[in-house]
Amino acid sequence: MWTSDIQQGSARLEREGMPLEFSGCPHGRPFACHRMDSIGARIELVDAGRQAGFLSRWQPDGGPMPAIDEAPGG
Repeated sequence: MWTSDIQQGSARLEREGMPLEFSGCPHGRPFACHRMDSIGARIELVDAGRQAGFLSRWQPDGGPMPAIDEAPGG
């Protein structure tokens, strides 16, 4: 999932009961992985600022994907 703010998004998921499994942020990589144990899934948050590079490599003709707005009230 694309997010406007990795730190805020990751903290929100932890507050909502989805523990952090790994963060690439301390290693200069703007993503974080969380567990959603209730359904056996994992959620990967990626900084929306990286989307253009992702699309140019993996889906050159694709349009922008929505991002979660982590701003208060977003």
